[in-house]
Amino acid sequence: MNGTSFSLTGVGFTVEGRTLLHPLTLDVPRGEVVGILGHNGSGKSTLLKILARIQPATIGDVTCLGQDIRVFTTREYARNVAYLPQQAPDTDGMTVSEVVALGRYPWHGALGRFSSTDKAKVAEALDLTSLAPFAARIVDTLSGGERQRAFLAMLIAQDAQCLLLDEPISALDINHQIEVMHLIRKLAHEHDRSILVVLHDINMAARYCDRLIALSGGKLVAHEEAELLITPERLDAIYGVRMGIFTHPTTRTPVSYVL
Repeated sequence: MNGTSFSLTGVGFTVEGRTLLHPLTLDVPRGEVVGILGHNGSGKSTLLKILARIQPATIGDVTCLGQDIRVFTTREYARNVAYLPQQAPDTDGMTVSEVVALGRYPWHGALGRFSSTDKAKVAEALDLTSLAPFAARIVDTLSGGERQRAFLAMLIAQDAQCLLLDEPISALDINHQIEVMHLIRKLAHEHDRSILVVLHDINMAARYCDRLIALSGGKLVAHEEAELLITPERLDAIYGVRMGIFTHPTTRTPVSYVL
């Protein structure tokens, strides 16, 4: 898929005289997994919330799929952009299929009828995330990885072209981290979704992301292909920690370690 999902021009965010995100300019290509790296407080979540229209930038302009994000109606934007925050939504005894069906809200509204198209999109999302056998299960009874897949299925059912994920694997064990990241990569490469994902694990980012945005102190440090960014010099600039790199014997992706 050609073109850009988001284009940012001089975008920054300041609150109460404190700059959380210094003005940055970049284009995010369509159909890729773009990881956002940086230390705590570097501006990662702030950037994602600006793209999700949770909080407006205090300076600069953002376009989504070629259109200024300020001109979309709320429902129109939700049909194009889906956002999963760090703190997962409260499912309050809901089944997996009920949670996934919430993703269809931008298409039918509060009083709209749940159509055959809505049902097909929910079924497709359950199938794509391998959750069809769990459709009737209460979400709270699932494992951490299964719950996270249920929320991703909700975003898939939303049928948005751009997915914004804030630390989707931070609370998962390694097996479920791999499971979720594999699904994210599949969504981008096989189903034409554009995905921006905030990550703390550098090696997961190197393995599953096509390109990386690196922030430090609210400033853009780098924005380029993953394998070009994972170097000792760049990682030192991002995290202030000396790190070494070797090549993974199977995937050939860079693997970092603390010296």
